[in-house]
Amino acid sequence: MSNPAVLNLLITLNGRSKSYTGANLRGANLKDADLKEANLKDADIIEATFQGANLEWANLTLAQAVGTNFTNAKMTGACVKAWNIESTTILDNVDCRFVYLLEDCKPVTDNRERRPSSGEFQQGEFTKLFEEVLNTVDLIFRDGIDWKAFVKTFQIVQDENKDTELSIQSIENKDGTFVVRVKVSLNADKERIHRELMQEYQLTLQEVERYRTLSDKQYEEIKEQRKNLTEMMNISRILAEKAGDTKTVIFQKQATDVEIDMSNNDSSRNINVGRDFNAKGTINLGVISGTVTNTINELPSSPEPEKPGIKELLTQLQTAIEADKNLSEEDKAEALEQIKSLAEAGKNPQESAMQKAAKTAIKILKGTISSLPSAATLVEQCSKLLPLISSVLGLG
Repeated sequence: MSNPAVLNLLITLNGRSKSYTGANLRGANLKDADLKEANLKDADIIEATFQGANLEWANLTLAQAVGTNFTNAKMTGACVKAWNIESTTILDNVDCRFVYLLEDCKPVTDNRERRPSSGEFQQGEFTKLFEEVLNTVDLIFRDGIDWKAFVKTFQIVQDENKDTELSIQSIENKDGTFVVRVKVSLNADKERIHRELMQEYQLTLQEVERYRTLSDKQYEEIKEQRKNLTEMMNISRILAEKAGDTKTVIFQKQATDVEIDMSNNDSSRNINVGRDFNAKGTINLGVISGTVTNTINELPSSPEPEKPGIKELLTQLQTAIEADKNLSEEDKAEALEQIKSLAEAGKNPQESAMQKAAKTAIKILKGTISSLPSAATLVEQCSKLLPLISSVLGLG
């Protein structure tokens, strides 16, 4: 109330073409106010009421709009760059033909990222667009993505959050930086989901790359290949199938929108994605298997012949993985590495670091077999062995 411009607005409800940059309008009643072409950049409009207000061509850049009521507001031409809205923001029946996502034009262009890019919003489309944004978590990858690691990460986090909807909504390539937008349930803890996905990705990435023998040149080639948009689309089809999502996902690459049908048809089921897009890493299953066997043999045998211990359980799991015909050599190598980690944890199961490593190994093993048919022998054996291994290691 100490701001004369704000006080005048509250009394007259006339703020047309006026500036309220950084103003405190928290909780203000601006029902039916005329704010056409007003500058509300960085304004605090939390829990304010703009029911029926005219916000056409207004600047809402960086506006804090949590819990704000925009019911029946007119917003055609408004700039909503980086405005802060959440599930409590009310956007019912907003009258809007188009908005802008940039306050100023891009250099040497007149592009302000108009939405929709052409044409106009049909009735209800503005509300639907921003409600979808509210129910998403954005994952940012600045150095490309190891899609094999990401798939396993996504499957692990999905498995751990069965009460929360998780599906890939879109993937955007912004000058080499990828933004993966994950759709979540309305009341999901988005901060926790984001943290779990990014942490699991880093752990999985370390495990995926640990056993590779690559030269620096080959590694750089892989980094470039991770940015390949075509492979990105292929892997996303797999993710959509995994989530049971048959909707269309839009991939944005610079100014070009590409739509891909996510229907579960025969062609999408048969997509084959190799690790790191056929990177020339050397994988010697015989050597890896021998190392795993030696590590397991360092464990003590079970004192009870009728009750297998960690050594016997890991031996059974190793045998099952090596015999499975559905796993690629790369997946087998990765799975064997996890068995080795479990064997190492079995030497000192009480140490917190060993327990953490064992939990990660089990998560990755579950991710590795999750792509197999549910009737596969390995799936059945893992469903029996992994809980027993967890119990013996005291993982709960």
